[in-house]
Amino acid sequence: MLALGIAYIAGHILTAPGVGIYFVVVLAYLIVDLEIE
Repeated sequence: MLALGIAYIAGHILTAPGVGIYFVVVLAYLIVDLEIE
């Protein structure tokens, strides 16, 4: 599931860099938040 999401985001980075960066930032934030908890 996570790998599929990453592949989906990576594909969008090629077509919409701004949107891809936004999702990467959100994804990184969620991962850090989970690690803190």
